[in-house]
Amino acid sequence: MQMSVFIVPNISKIFIDGLSITLPIGSKAEENAIIKCFKEKELLDSWGYTGTHKKGYDYYAYPIVNEATDDKLFLQCSPSSGQKNFFRIEFNPSKVDMSEVRILMNQLLAGGYKQLVEYGRITRVDVAFDASRISPHQLLFHVPQFSIGKCYYKSGNVQSVYLGCDESENQYVVYDKNAHIQYNNQKKKEKFKAPVPVHGLTRIEYRYRPDKPFMLKELLTIKNPFNNLKLTAYPQSLVSKDSLFRLLLAVSRFQGMNQALLNIAKHDRPKYIKLLINSGKTAWYKPDTIWESFSAAVYKLVHPYEYLLTTE
Repeated sequence: MQMSVFIVPNISKIFIDGLSITLPIGSKAEENAIIKCFKEKELLDSWGYTGTHKKGYDYYAYPIVNEATDDKLFLQCSPSSGQKNFFRIEFNPSKVDMSEVRILMNQLLAGGYKQLVEYGRITRVDVAFDASRISPHQLLFHVPQFSIGKCYYKSGNVQSVYLGCDESENQYVVYDKNAHIQYNNQKKKEKFKAPVPVHGLTRIEYRYRPDKPFMLKELLTIKNPFNNLKLTAYPQSLVSKDSLFRLLLAVSRFQGMNQALLNIAKHDRPKYIKLLINSGKTAWYKPDTIWESFSAAVYKLVHPYEYLLTTE
């Protein structure tokens, strides 16, 4: 079997690509003070758009916290259901200006940003890294006992694959970041459009929606989820005399490796599993090394409250 040249991907540091936090408020007086900020709009209107009734809460706002990119927070308060915490914030820590986030929280909450760090409950966190010089279509991804929930493709090439369903506690997403940037740029004003990388760029993301929300200050206790994700990279053009193998690789990208192998006679499966492994490269993907940068991503989120950076 002959293979075309394989270019080793460059791996970025870990970053937090999405975060949803709810916050219980200790007194009715404090709740009323927050509602007043949303209703009278003097504070929040100076940051961005506000409104009423959005996704189960009476009030919401989209304050701009990065003027260079127009990135926003999504704030909500006063839930229609008494089972929810009073205040909710959703944002992308890798895009917003965290100093601006802290300034706004210090204005809005009695205990400021520190209150959010100490008492906020995480309802969702997305942790990601980027692999440059490679596209999703060159990757085979596998998580034991996870099936492909959905897959999007264009011109026969994979653009995004979801391992696990949207309602599950754990989900992995592998997608073409170049295509994602181009799509988002269509909705932005010219000055806010992001540059599209010249080379292929793939985002590998773990989305955690805990059944029981945990404290923001406990974020460092998350175990490395990428140890469960198996990634194998293949050359842009895989040349093989075995047409069944080429077909198996293509189907694996859409159905997942386990499901695709069911189409192969049982006695032939070991041969094709070996071909799948030996035809690709896995040495570039080192989950433990990649995860070493997670603590720095958390530090950026909770700084300057260094004493909270503990797993004890």
